[in-house]
Amino acid sequence: MALGTAAAFVVAAIQKKLSPLLICVLAVPILACIGGIVFVVIKETASGRDFYGVPAGPWITIKYGMVGVLDALLRTWWLFVLPIALLRNLHLVPRKTFGQWISVSREAVGAYCFLIAMYAAQCALYRSSFPHHSRYDFPAMLLVPLTCCILASEISRKARLNVSERTFQYAQLTVAGFLLFALITVHLGQAPALIVKVQTNIKVTNAFYNELQRLAQAASAAPIKPIILDAYGPYTYEPVYSLSSYLAALGVHNRVSVRFHPDETLQGTFYDSLQHQLSQLQDASTGAFDPLREALVNGSHGCLSVGIEGPPDSSCSGFRLQVGPL
Repeated sequence: MALGTAAAFVVAAIQKKLSPLLICVLAVPILACIGGIVFVVIKETASGRDFYGVPAGPWITIKYGMVGVLDALLRTWWLFVLPIALLRNLHLVPRKTFGQWISVSREAVGAYCFLIAMYAAQCALYRSSFPHHSRYDFPAMLLVPLTCCILASEISRKARLNVSERTFQYAQLTVAGFLLFALITVHLGQAPALIVKVQTNIKVTNAFYNELQRLAQAASAAPIKPIILDAYGPYTYEPVYSLSSYLAALGVHNRVSVRFHPDETLQGTFYDSLQHQLSQLQDASTGAFDPLREALVNGSHGCLSVGIEGPPDSSCSGFRLQVGPL
């Protein structure tokens, strides 16, 4: 995104849309943000590994960036080559060299190169390929849809120069009708995948919040009972810390402690680090959590157990929260 902004500044300077002084002023906060990001990344990877314990370094990053360029080209080259080949075979466009095609479509080629760079940069910084089928796919997986938009805009712009305005508008209407028909028939009889995902997330969120409210009501009715967060595995790292904030926001003042149940099947630097930190919370005395041994001293008062990704303690009033992986 920063590269796109820089390109816009260059174009604005060449076309004299903005003064050099204003461009410099606007560039300062952008450069400050980029500098901050670079500083944090360098600091976090100074040990040779990233937050997840995966080896990190300039050569690994460059390697994945080069792979990202090749991957992006392989995903999109046919979107340009096939229409040009078809139009040339139909003698609808003149024969041109590769350099001439680039020259007459400079804006489209520039936008396409930006998309390639965006995809490659994300592959390099994530040190992986896409898709992951998660939120991390954005904006990398916009590569093909945006390339199609660029191509459609360029063809439309060129076609407008060779036909009458009325014919051009009829062509646009026809294309729009075909696209609408295709979208309807593809999803006919089934809900779009995005809507299904949204509905699933709504159900999970409502179930989570309803159980949280039930816990808050039980805690308010028995403020002397400690709340034990029975956390199963490293995926409960975020939920454990989040629950302490949620309970405080709902007006719960009970003591909160953590009882961690490690998952030995998950191994690696990242998971080991999370499990170690969760284990330490059992004996920690912080503003959010009390040591587990102190919470269990007065067992006669009972307790409220919250099973996170696992069952609650059967000797306590039980609540269960399913939150999924990080």
